[in-house]
Amino acid sequence: KCPRLVNGVLLAVILALGAATVRQTGFWRDERTLFAHTLEVDGARNALAHVELGMWYFNHPHDLERSVDAFAAAWRINPREMLSTFNVYAFALCELGRTDGLEQLIEDYWDAVLDRYDPHRRAGSSIFALEPETLPLRAVYLTAQVALGLADPTKRDLADLADERLREIRRQGRRASPIWLYLLMRQAEKAGRAQEAAEIRAWILEGTKRLRSTQFSYLQEETAKKANGERNVMQ
Repeated sequence: KCPRLVNGVLLAVILALGAATVRQTGFWRDERTLFAHTLEVDGARNALAHVELGMWYFNHPHDLERSVDAFAAAWRINPREMLSTFNVYAFALCELGRTDGLEQLIEDYWDAVLDRYDPHRRAGSSIFALEPETLPLRAVYLTAQVALGLADPTKRDLADLADERLREIRRQGRRASPIWLYLLMRQAEKAGRAQEAAEIRAWILEGTKRLRSTQFSYLQEETAKKANGERNVMQ
């Protein structure tokens, strides 16, 4: 009887583990389901999970409303979790036309960077005077400013900054990083230069493919849908 009892217990454990595995597999279908489940388990105070959801909604379905909601939740909880992704939050706000208060939010972001890397505000703690490891964060800060300058030309200083920076990016062409090319594409779209915008979009897709990045995945999906639509029309 003992062997039968042991075998029965083992079978029950195996079935229970199998059921748990099936449930967990459901949570790992994609990043959205994973981080949504993380928030259910950890509660809504998990800033990093909100950040990841914001990125997913921006890069995949390009659901700007949900992206902004997720980023805003993360910012309220812990701005430091957004140091490397804040510019995408700014991009989403600009695309939605929600620029009121964004300039101050960008400066609050830089204050968060200083709090992290220069908490005592040493002399020379400007955007260009911090430690070398802050270089990516300087790019986040600048791209957020450029996005606002493009979205709201009444902010003359930022609009001039956008023109200056994007002239440099245009000279770099396809060699520029996808994040800067994205802003260049937005500038071309805003000016009604559709052919130029399409060319820059192709550069972005080349760059993300080369970097094996999922950034701006929605552009790939939009391009594929457009190509399929054109083929159907021709048929």
